[in-house]
Amino acid sequence: MGSNSPRSLINAVYILGVTEHYNLCWGDISLKVDTNGDEYLQYCRERQTKTRQGENITNLRKSGPIAVENKIDRTSCPVFQYKLFRQKRPETMKKEDSPFYIQASTFQDNNYESKILWYKNLRLGTKSVSKIIKDMATEALPNSDKRLTGHSARKGSIQKQKDNGCKTQ
Repeated sequence: MGSNSPRSLINAVYILGVTEHYNLCWGDISLKVDTNGDEYLQYCRERQTKTRQGENITNLRKSGPIAVENKIDRTSCPVFQYKLFRQKRPETMKKEDSPFYIQASTFQDNNYESKILWYKNLRLGTKSVSKIIKDMATEALPNSDKRLTGHSARKGSIQKQKDNGCKTQ
């Protein structure tokens, strides 16, 4: 995790399941500010899912899920990572309908800090998106035989935030 390379930054912003990630557009997540001046990210365009088919209009969330700013630790702050992800994307991939996940550029050296852009104007493929959680798990738990999915990562992340006293909506 972290934000020191294109791959680690993609890993840091991974919060949904594979299909949702592949279909996610840049405009689906918005940077907002609350009444106290604290920044947060909000998932704004909930698409149909297995449990939310769109048939029952009362079965809609009043507001999308949020990720709050972590002012103490930038390395685990979703707002900081989103802003860096925005900064390192090509301008053409910042349109509302642009894919959220895009391919990382490759460089001869690993000195990413000196590079202005870290990503290409190309959508990250389905297989690459589906490997994000597996790659993160393998990196974090190299000797684990436990099967992890995007859902378990999201659930674990939310539980960890609650355990650490983060406010939720």
